[in-house]
Amino acid sequence: MPTNYAFLPDGGFYLADGYGAYRVHRYDKDGNWKSLFGAPGKEDGQFNTPHGIWIDDRPGREASVVVADRANKRLQWFTLEGKHLKTLDGFILPANIDRYKDIPAGPPI
Repeated sequence: MPTNYAFLPDGGFYLADGYGAYRVHRYDKDGNWKSLFGAPGKEDGQFNTPHGIWIDDRPGREASVVVADRANKRLQWFTLEGKHLKTLDGFILPANIDRYKDIPAGPPI
């Protein structure tokens, strides 16, 4: 039960399964399933309603996947392969993610 998707430059995409398996699926440009990451839970790398998803490709850092982990009230960063990098707590039911203009990326994760 998808909640959102994010496209890669090559046409592949990630699909957040926020109301089903609580995982993020990766597909190639032809819609073929490639992999998944995450699981239900509260630990880093786990989700409780992965809702919004965004490819953070701002200059100055490696591209990463950012997931709005809605019911856990946080954002989580992952490598493009699905390895957990960082968690940022303190949100109230985050639903989506995007950037505003060209705000600097800040220090690398």
